Amino acid sequence: MQLYPDAKVLLSARDPEKWYDSVANTIYRVSHLNPDHARTTHGHMVHTLIWQGTFDNRFEDKEYAIAVFLRHIQEVKQYVPAEKLLVYEVKEGWEPLCAFLGVAVPAGKPFPHDNDRANFLGDAIRQQQPQ
Repeated sequence: MQLYPDAKVLLSARDPEKWYDSVANTIYRVSHLNPDHARTTHGHMVHTLIWQGTFDNRFEDKEYAIAVFLRHIQEVKQYVPAEKLLVYEVKEGWEPLCAFLGVAVPAGKPFPHDNDRANFLGDAIRQQQPQ
């Protein structure tokens, strides 16, 4: 907030149990599907920043991972002024997001759902297949 004091912050929040299940079965799973992934620049970054740095190599400890998730939400709420923060669940759709950003709801455009679990895993598997 010091660097961009006028910035608006979108905090994506959801049920912690559903969040854990989603991450365990998408991002975490994909990063462990292919042993070669860890040797790529992206794989190394994911491991270093997320699994090691954020979750202290304890993501599989569900209670610990959920505590990290909840602590992050609280820290953002404490740090960002309330008038600049939208705590948002994607299932809420366009209305609260557009109202917060001061823009009109896109007419005739359904809210995107491209990053659901099936699409995410399908994309990850396709990316690992030889071309």
